[in-house]
Amino acid sequence: MEKHFCTDKRSIRYQIEQQVVPGISFLPQPKHIMICSTISFICLITIGFSILGVSASLEEIWIDYKGANTTFTLNSDINDQVYLYFSFSNYYQNHRVYIQSQAYKQLSGNDLEYGDVNKYCQSVTLNSALYPDQIRPGIKLDSVAFPCGWMAKSYSAETFTILDSAGNRIPIDEKSIAWSVDTSQKFKNLADISKQWIDVTNEHFVNWMCFSSTSKWKKLYGKISPPLRKGTYTLFVNNVYDRDLIVSNGTVTKSIIIATIAGIGGRSMFIGTLITICGNNYRIKLTIRVCFSHNGRSSLLAGIQKTAKLHQICNTGLRLEVSLFGILGNLFANKLILSLIHISEPTRQAEISYAVFCLKKKKRV
Repeated sequence: MEKHFCTDKRSIRYQIEQQVVPGISFLPQPKHIMICSTISFICLITIGFSILGVSASLEEIWIDYKGANTTFTLNSDINDQVYLYFSFSNYYQNHRVYIQSQAYKQLSGNDLEYGDVNKYCQSVTLNSALYPDQIRPGIKLDSVAFPCGWMAKSYSAETFTILDSAGNRIPIDEKSIAWSVDTSQKFKNLADISKQWIDVTNEHFVNWMCFSSTSKWKKLYGKISPPLRKGTYTLFVNNVYDRDLIVSNGTVTKSIIIATIAGIGGRSMFIGTLITICGNNYRIKLTIRVCFSHNGRSSLLAGIQKTAKLHQICNTGLRLEVSLFGILGNLFANKLILSLIHISEPTRQAEISYAVFCLKKKKRV
């Protein structure tokens, strides 16, 4: 098949084909690298240690539970807003089949037919595929389930009650726990709500449908107003979740988390540690630069500068990043007597283009 090439030298296509598009080559000086590395090091270390300090001051208490009730003890008073989460581990909400098993158009309040949702929900399309305790009285088993899919079917309807040592119930605010865009736009009930087996605007259900990227995750259940005094508490679990799921690998471990948050969110020791490590990386680079800057001929960046000059001279044809060769050539200057010369052939209007490189002896000064 004959190929047609652009011959108009003023067109952008011609410049791209002939590789004559102007470019900018930034050649950093040693002092600029040291200044940037120092600023980056100071900023990242400051941010990292700040996050670690704030995270260390936050409360995060994990309480594992299996049956209908369990007890736990607070060793100190919590005077800040308390957030109550429930967590599942060894539960793969990120499974591809699990995530795809839902119909977004249906969840937004559309009464779809069987053929419209079957390609998404597959084996959980009709009400007959739901668990027996999920089927409301009066719902037809041969009708399309609203909502359909494995994600909705696996919804955990567990509710939690916390009593203090005196038997008083701790109030839990279960409102405003989901994203407003989800509750106002993405999840809507049908005009005839009697066709539904669950209220999809329930914020607990909305949070459940926001899948997690890992096998261990937590979802917000409610908020407890301060203060929460130290002492012994009893956690009661209603509608204990015990399903045989395709997304679990063995036994699912369930937990309740009592936590406080700050401006950066909840406790995030991992993020603080990661940012601190990145800051130390800049410090290591800065140390290497200082160690190798005592001798101009053996400087680590001298090779980069010399190589950059070669790039400026050979400004046509293919560009080869030979910084690594320049660094190695300077580090082992006493042993190597060869230098790299860049000779290249410009790309042509043909299927074959090539570049030639040769080595020549470097004269000793």
